[in-house]
Amino acid sequence: MNFNPKVTVIPATKSKTVKKVGIYCRVSTNHMEQLKSLTAQAAFLTRMVSHVQEWRLTDIYIDICSGKAKTKRPEFNRMLDDCKTYLIEHHHPPIISYETFEKTKKEKKKRSNIEETEGEKKRKKTKYSFKKK
Repeated sequence: MNFNPKVTVIPATKSKTVKKVGIYCRVSTNHMEQLKSLTAQAAFLTRMVSHVQEWRLTDIYIDICSGKAKTKRPEFNRMLDDCKTYLIEHHHPPIISYETFEKTKKEKKKRSNIEETEGEKKRKKTKYSFKKK
């Protein structure tokens, strides 16, 4: 009996999962030099995204405003909202839930030795920040 089975080798292929990405560019003023910088930022990041086969550009977010904490950055906030609605995918799943993160943030602020009043930050008078007065 001659048993000679045919074996077909099927090479493994990489699974190409497409990641949705967004680009955020910001400059402080609308002066010509800053606008040229903005153009350069967008062009560089767009080229960078185009070189990664697994990435698909979802949107470009552009703000022309100061980076100070009290400055409203509408495009930055829109980008964060898009991330929450999964228009842009993170490269990893969250480690903890959003609720746990918020609770931890509140607890950290509660234990902090710094208190904020009217925009000013001051150290608490007690030696240990968590100690009741």
